[in-house]
Amino acid sequence: PMNSTATNTTTQWPVSGWASTALLLPSNYQAAAYGAGNIVVLSGTAASVGSNISLDGGRKWGAGGVSPVGQAYTSMAFGPFIGNTNQGRFVAVATGSQTPVYQDAQNLGSTWWTTGAVLPSSAAWQSICYVGNYGQGAFVTVANTSSTAAAYSFNGGASWVSNTLPSSSNWSSVAGGQFGVVAGQQTPIYNVVAVSATSGTIAAYANVFLANTTGNTTLSSWTASTLSSTGTWTAVAYGIVNGVPAFVAIASNGTATAVSTNGGISWSA
Repeated sequence: PMNSTATNTTTQWPVSGWASTALLLPSNYQAAAYGAGNIVVLSGTAASVGSNISLDGGRKWGAGGVSPVGQAYTSMAFGPFIGNTNQGRFVAVATGSQTPVYQDAQNLGSTWWTTGAVLPSSAAWQSICYVGNYGQGAFVTVANTSSTAAAYSFNGGASWVSNTLPSSSNWSSVAGGQFGVVAGQQTPIYNVVAVSATSGTIAAYANVFLANTTGNTTLSSWTASTLSSTGTWTAVAYGIVNGVPAFVAIASNGTATAVSTNGGISWSA
């Protein structure tokens, strides 16, 4: 909860705290993402795969369409990929399924669609993120349950490229972001980072090479890295911390956190 009061010369804006709102369709929601001014949630129950959309920060919810594939969707990401009239795309993955689904931002509320392309295997796809900028980037997904499976798509899910993680583990979360520029150039450096819920210090990172005139966006091989303490690491996120781009990981079995300011190569508490 958050309580604060901000003032200026004319008005006072009290923020009283968190408010409860009701989703339109009751279900076991596990996948959520924000993009193009919308919050979208997707059911994680194979028997009832529906979605809800909020256009006002979660205050009110409307029906968001039904998935054509009855799967337990575990994660969703929004990417402003391609840069054409679709305004970006939401892509969701499911555990035990090779078939991701998508919905373009300009068509929210309609049926979710499959691209016709499949992921490299029917792994327990646990987490997906988008990394890159508007028009250039990739969706990246990793699998859980003692797996090395990872995959990425540079064209909004129209095709997927297999990408192997450095060890068999319960990869729980993946995030991507820019952490620098090439020395002497304006070319941004992007990395993706994954953490594992297997008790330990397991993490990995990969470089993202954005599309240019010579080819498509690609990912490098994954490289193992070591988190700052032992834990059951369940989430990683990218953001700006005190003006510095950083990846932040949290563990579910205590108060452990880890921070990397060099794209997941090294970590500190």
